[in-house]
Amino acid sequence: MAFLKRNTDLSLADREIFLAVWQISEVSRLDPSNKTSQMMAVKRFFKLVMRKFGITDRNDEEALSRALDQVERDIIFPEDQLTGLVKQLI
Repeated sequence: MAFLKRNTDLSLADREIFLAVWQISEVSRLDPSNKTSQMMAVKRFFKLVMRKFGITDRNDEEALSRALDQVERDIIFPEDQLTGLVKQLI
């Protein structure tokens, strides 16, 4: 978190979401057969997105879709910056 704070202009919520996405990727890469860990990571991601956008009903597909579209725009990085961030996380 500290590295992301120093090296990006992401808000706290967006840093948490970025790390959740990275965690999903890492869990899937390191132990693809561990569906429980993958599901826990995905669940954490959705909780963070719902909290950021004030979504209280997880069945509100329209609100979730809009939120996910916005998250995608909020945490986009140029490829070289993303590569550097991921190297720091590993």
